[in-house]
Amino acid sequence: MHITLRAAAATPLGKPLPLVITLDNPGTSPLVIDDPAQSMDVEVHMIYEPTGEDLSFTMGKVTTTQLGGDGKYAIEVPPKKPTSIAPGGSLTIRPDASGRLFLRPGDYDVFVTHTASESNHVPLKVRLTRESVELLFATARDPHMPYSRREWASDLLAKLDPGFRPSLALPDEPDAQRAQREAGNQALYQRFAAWWREQQASAQLDERLGQLR
Repeated sequence: MHITLRAAAATPLGKPLPLVITLDNPGTSPLVIDDPAQSMDVEVHMIYEPTGEDLSFTMGKVTTTQLGGDGKYAIEVPPKKPTSIAPGGSLTIRPDASGRLFLRPGDYDVFVTHTASESNHVPLKVRLTRESVELLFATARDPHMPYSRREWASDLLAKLDPGFRPSLALPDEPDAQRAQREAGNQALYQRFAAWWREQQASAQLDERLGQLR
């Protein structure tokens, strides 16, 4: 199988990052594989160049469910669903890497693997921009967002403003306690919003954002 990857050269952190992955069958007979949209074999690799860390994900999403309150979890793997690529044909999938990974600003080497096949490598720059800060702030303060996503956004904002440390509600906390935490965060959110309005008048802001990792 031949894999081709296409992606934008640069993207603001926090915005969708669509990848275009095309799986081609150059052979003379049909190629049967698991549905690439939920396959555990189709894997996207985003190598964070400053550290060499491989931030990767498969097309198939593994979900974890807590069983009661005894600390036990059930892991659910998507069922296999065979599909066929005709001779000379292809299949295309378009995952959002930003929605699947906790990215950081910086340069990445992006490629896709499927068993023994590997795609072309695409250089990608993820930039922390003014728009990124707005998106991260909206994520951090949204009580309906997953805890892990809010924590990621809060940690990035704390690199700009070390005092930004909201008390995030844990997934298994009672509703009353969650509401109490959110109420306690409102003053922090208001302070950050006012601080951010002041920062946007700074001529050095964009340079500072570009230096954060």
